[in-house]
Amino acid sequence: MAGVETFNRMSKASRDKGKRGERELAQLFTGEGYPAKRFGFAQTRYGGCEGADVVCEALPWLHVECKRYKTFMGAKLRAALEQAERDRKPNTIATVFHREDECKWYVTMEAVEFFRIVRGEFE
Repeated sequence: MAGVETFNRMSKASRDKGKRGERELAQLFTGEGYPAKRFGFAQTRYGGCEGADVVCEALPWLHVECKRYKTFMGAKLRAALEQAERDRKPNTIATVFHREDECKWYVTMEAVEFFRIVRGEFE
């Protein structure tokens, strides 16, 4: 079980930081009108290898994996997001669609903009 081995190698400080990130994200969901909670019990029970990090019953189609690091995105993605923010027109969402060679496409945007989409504030 690779998940259990990875979990056991993580420092307590890293695990605590991850838990704080999950709580912050659950609070963001709740503050945006979508009550959510950490799924910590299942993560602990299954050694961190099953289940979403944050669960929102109002959005059952959404699997949430939460990552909170000092640095995560990298300079290129951060620069692309800053460019999208600078260049966007009023009432549009700044997004960056990106992929590495031989990988899937992903989209990155500000979390509050995601919730605007879910609420149907854009047509």
